[in-house]
Amino acid sequence: MRLPAVSWQDGKTDAILQVVLFKERYTSPWQSSCAKAGVIEGDEIVPNDRIAWAVDVLSPGASEEILEIGCGHGVAVTMVCDRLIDGRIVAVDRSATMIEAAKRRNAVHLAAGRARFHTAELASADLGEARFDKAYALRVGAFARKDPARELVVLARHLSPAGRLFLFHDEPGHSADDIARRLEAGIRCNAWTVKAVLTRRLDGCDVACVIALPPKPVAAAKR
Repeated sequence: MRLPAVSWQDGKTDAILQVVLFKERYTSPWQSSCAKAGVIEGDEIVPNDRIAWAVDVLSPGASEEILEIGCGHGVAVTMVCDRLIDGRIVAVDRSATMIEAAKRRNAVHLAAGRARFHTAELASADLGEARFDKAYALRVGAFARKDPARELVVLARHLSPAGRLFLFHDEPGHSADDIARRLEAGIRCNAWTVKAVLTRRLDGCDVACVIALPPKPVAAAKR
């Protein structure tokens, strides 16, 4: 699959701020080559191949409603918005610093109504009555290192009947197959259905993607 060429052109001050945030968050304990946000080129943070691949797999439709869990600097949000026409992405992150960085990066999309941001953990986020066609997470530990029951309850409530969840994860020292098994375990033990498992080696990291469907609603018994 050929990955799209992507560049980021923003004000220099904003670029320097994001580089500082990037260095603070991702140089330790994991190596920067496997960092989530992207790679540093001069004063800029640009998407790495893993983010580009993830957005290709997600394949946002022009009119789709999309949710990102743990948006960080908003690099993937930018790439999703570039594919939207009258669709929208809602992004949540528990870090107010990351949300502010994501808003700066996506100021044009925010002003146009294509992107919205919430500072919150998914399990406690107020998403109102929103329903999403797709939800995705890039390297969010809650889905790979513990039982994500609370997060999956929220996602089941806010995904449309045909909605899908895309979990992308990589972790130094772990194979893509091992990562996929852990993601699948958390999905299956909460009655979700695994639709597909994809693995790639990108940016020197083994990356896994699990695509899942929420449990079907239980019909009320007739009296």
